[in-house]
Amino acid sequence: PDPRLNQSCVLNISGVDIEEGDAIQVVPWNASCRDHNAESLQPFVQARPRAGSGSSSSWRMFDLGEPRASGPYHVCYCPWEDRCEEDRDFAKWVGTVAVIGKVRTVDPSAWDIAGGIELEVHITDLQAPIINVTFTSGGVDRPCFDMQHKFPGENHTHVSCFLPPAPDQALEDITVYASNGMYARSYEIFNRFRRGEFLYISRSLGANTGGDIVDIITTDLNAPIRLITFGGVPCYYLKLDPVYPHSRATCTTPANMLTGSVHVVVYAPNTNSATGLNAWTFFRPGIIVSVDPDRGSVHGNTRVTIINS
Repeated sequence: PDPRLNQSCVLNISGVDIEEGDAIQVVPWNASCRDHNAESLQPFVQARPRAGSGSSSSWRMFDLGEPRASGPYHVCYCPWEDRCEEDRDFAKWVGTVAVIGKVRTVDPSAWDIAGGIELEVHITDLQAPIINVTFTSGGVDRPCFDMQHKFPGENHTHVSCFLPPAPDQALEDITVYASNGMYARSYEIFNRFRRGEFLYISRSLGANTGGDIVDIITTDLNAPIRLITFGGVPCYYLKLDPVYPHSRATCTTPANMLTGSVHVVVYAPNTNSATGLNAWTFFRPGIIVSVDPDRGSVHGNTRVTIINS
């Protein structure tokens, strides 16, 4: 089945006089057929699937259901006349099956193309020590370097290493290999980005009471813009460009007690950001103190004197 999805594992087994009531049982690689603990260690939803119907007695399909654990396993066979109800009934070894593991988490889950940061990777148990972690994008594999087992008792599931550099931003696959030949893989799990650059703001001056609508453009952050701040204060009514949500947005400036120039910072959820240094200036609006005279003819032509703070 497609390793990106949890799908039923269906085995096609060929042989002589395989009948519809025959059954199989899967046991761990370090156990043997007829092992009395086999059922409790069953890695699939169906502990003892029966052979499906077919037009030939030389092969049958056995549906194990979705996998519940990863690793290599033995396939043990039981003909229907042996009842196939207890572990000892499954005496014949007929082959092996391997379940690909999954990368559960990577921390951090995003970083720039320069790499060099230390990561922690958690995977499903591959029943053997981890020996390699590889990042893949554009069809090119890039092994993690300086891999270390820092976590006692977790050599099969938890490792740290330093992120390799990459030529361009992408959503990268991660593959983790174990010493028994098994591996865990998850697709497009790591967000690799170029550090953002602030390119444009539609205006650069506004009252510290806020309320000014501005358009902002950055380089591609490789994730949708989630927040824009002016002097550390979030703007509101954030609206992303439907065509370029990773780099263009409109929002309304917030109120700010300060006056003067402040940085405008655009954030994406992959930890990328773009900063416009002193890109916005807040000013305190003046107050009209007096208007003299304070009335005049509807025909205009009245000279007035206005004094403001």
